[in-house]
Amino acid sequence: MAGIGFSLKRLFSQKGVFSLCRAYGYAGIICAGPMILGVILLAGMSLAARLAGMDAHDRELLNCMITYCLLASLTVTSWFNMTVTRHISDMLYEEKTEKIMPSFYGSCSIMLVGSVK
Repeated sequence: MAGIGFSLKRLFSQKGVFSLCRAYGYAGIICAGPMILGVILLAGMSLAARLAGMDAHDRELLNCMITYCLLASLTVTSWFNMTVTRHISDMLYEEKTEKIMPSFYGSCSIMLVGSVK
């Protein structure tokens, strides 16, 4: 996110009405982009289920299952993302790049073991 923040700061530092509108447009797309992709995913799955012949109740159940699965996976992975990205930024600052990939592999291994039944 730091790279995005630096780019947005550069856009907001430019003078003029059009550059300000452009900066707000980029900020809006960055903030709303994941939500828009989620809505597109759910609408696409609902359309595919309708074309497959599912009735309305089953489509709503499928929609709820996809929503809760995405919510649960984002909740679990966000804890790993917060800690690993903090660790990686510290290692980059200290110029210890050899410790970056082991932390990535470790977090991926823990999430993989946790996701397997």
